[in-house]
Amino acid sequence: MYGAIRGWFALALAACGLSAGVIAPVEPSHIIVVDSLADPGAPLDASRTLREAVQLANLRGGHATIRFEAGLRGGTIRLTSALPPLTSGNTTIDGDVDGDGAPDIELNGQDAGAAVGISIKSEANIVRGLVINRFAEGGVRVSGPDASDNVVSDCRIGTDRAGEKAAPNNGGVAIDAGARRNRLG
Repeated sequence: MYGAIRGWFALALAACGLSAGVIAPVEPSHIIVVDSLADPGAPLDASRTLREAVQLANLRGGHATIRFEAGLRGGTIRLTSALPPLTSGNTTIDGDVDGDGAPDIELNGQDAGAAVGISIKSEANIVRGLVINRFAEGGVRVSGPDASDNVVSDCRIGTDRAGEKAAPNNGGVAIDAGARRNRLG
């Protein structure tokens, strides 16, 4: 009986132009919790900063979700230099700590020098729930031919936390250098 089912399944896949050998397993997502607003953070301390979380997601090859500890809701990360770009793909940075659709974490680039708030150079990343302001090189940059199918949503870029007053970056969102199929909203 099982041989007949396997045979039927193989025929159904073949009719769709697929084979059982090309169905890729879904990669599990690593949950990385940020528990410090510090930047860059102290080496070998027990806390995890956003900078360290992005580095860890890149080292693990993506498939990571970066979340913020509930106690950081309403907090500001004052970056001292550019964050590492998202380079491994399939990484989510979720700054909506309480799940209400509004940004809960602010990235302030006033002291970051010539930096972009969030730089994306890989595919299928999601950035949501962040306030991104005061960056000399722009709020978000999605660039390069590998930067496709990314989503930036529920963020306030170039405003204060409430979205009522300007806190400009030198540019909002840039999508360039061959990036394609990216969404803002």
